[in-house]
Amino acid sequence: MKWIKNHWDVLIELGKLRSIGYILRSGNKLEADISRIPKGFTVNNNSFDIENIKRKLGKCELEILNVLLDHFEDEYTKEELGEATPSKYSGTSGGFANALGRLNTLGLITRSNGKISLSEDTKELI
Repeated sequence: MKWIKNHWDVLIELGKLRSIGYILRSGNKLEADISRIPKGFTVNNNSFDIENIKRKLGKCELEILNVLLDHFEDEYTKEELGEATPSKYSGTSGGFANALGRLNTLGLITRSNGKISLSEDTKELI
């Protein structure tokens, strides 16, 4: 049973790396795109600093993450979080929902009972 858990953990981590552009899928193969890896980046427990991650995010994703980083102990509804961003995104817009989805997929945020906050993993990076 432990192997299955570890197997899924590996797949999740590969998905995260793929989402932020560090590895590419080519047919049935995964390939590292070395040109996109920041200088000095290594794949180990200490390699994922918040600045490397932020460089791979889109504008909306970055604004959301910055609000949550500035208020890392707080929880927000979608509407509150959208209003707290510099661009004042609508919490009901599709683009905002997509940005939240990507941050959630990357494991940067947690969604629970209609509230959004930084994930415990992200808090460890700050």
